[in-house]
Amino acid sequence: QATFYEHGYRLGNHMKQSKETYLNNHLIIRLFYHKESENGYRVVGFEVEPKSIDSKRITAEEGGKCSIQSGEGMQAINPAGENTVTMTYEVEWAPSDTRWASRWDTYLAMTDVQIHWFSLINSVIVVFFLAGILSMIIIKTLRRDIARYNKEDADDSIEETGWKLVHGDVFRPPRGKNYLAALVGSGIQILMMSFIVIVFAALGMLSPASRGALVTAACFLYVFMGLIAGYFSGRLYKTIKGSNWKRTAALTATLYPSIVCGVSLFLNFFIWGKRSSGAVPFSTMISILAMWLGISFPLVCIGFFFGYRKQPYEQPVRTNQIPKQVPEQQWFMHPVINIAIAGK
Repeated sequence: QATFYEHGYRLGNHMKQSKETYLNNHLIIRLFYHKESENGYRVVGFEVEPKSIDSKRITAEEGGKCSIQSGEGMQAINPAGENTVTMTYEVEWAPSDTRWASRWDTYLAMTDVQIHWFSLINSVIVVFFLAGILSMIIIKTLRRDIARYNKEDADDSIEETGWKLVHGDVFRPPRGKNYLAALVGSGIQILMMSFIVIVFAALGMLSPASRGALVTAACFLYVFMGLIAGYFSGRLYKTIKGSNWKRTAALTATLYPSIVCGVSLFLNFFIWGKRSSGAVPFSTMISILAMWLGISFPLVCIGFFFGYRKQPYEQPVRTNQIPKQVPEQQWFMHPVINIAIAGK
């Protein structure tokens, strides 16, 4: 027999046949606990059951306590007159087989859950409206600049302005070629993983009722998307004229995961120290490490090998042989200052 819950509880009920209104003036507060160890228990559930009890059946006692006589009389309300109501409650402790990790599964069976379609549609309309305005501004600016550039091509003596100042240096190979290729590959890996997870979740294939399905799917997709990450990273590395492809392939496979795993492990030590239930078990960390080094790392290297063998991306403009002189920037324009202030 399935039990369904709803938010809150009803204040009362109105009987259509008798045209009487009854108030729920008594609450049964039920707390569920699960035994974790010999001397330890955890509260894993909480529910409230409302009842209507006639105030004549309630006898007040000392110390804020009361006694309720047996019977079936309910607390009726007279809308046209004054009413004297006694509000009471009782607390029950009940053992439960629900574990601490699955205590939130109860809320997945609620019957009054509603999708806020109005808010979703409103957000989508606002996003498309702002995107349309931004697109119109960019297109108008591009058309004006292109028309001016085409007009100025006939006269070479006219000084270059706007985007033409940097068009010959945009695709110049940067200094940190391997880091650029590694970060681009990691970004594509995360993007593909997120897109597939969102599609599967929208189709209902990753229901929250299946505990851990979303996280498990995300981990496996991230691991196997390493093949695509390595391919795009290798092809980009060849486009920017990189030569040490083996080192860059290893960097693509380890740069982002090592940072995330290092930070997670560092934080997990503090959680272990506090003996919190939210700590990641050591066996789980070993499994993640095995997936990373045993599956993701080889896939990234294989993808990088095939991507590096492909033809480089064709650049839309020719790169100048002599780079333009970059003016000296103010101290507040230093990348370290920008990262500290804006969090880029």
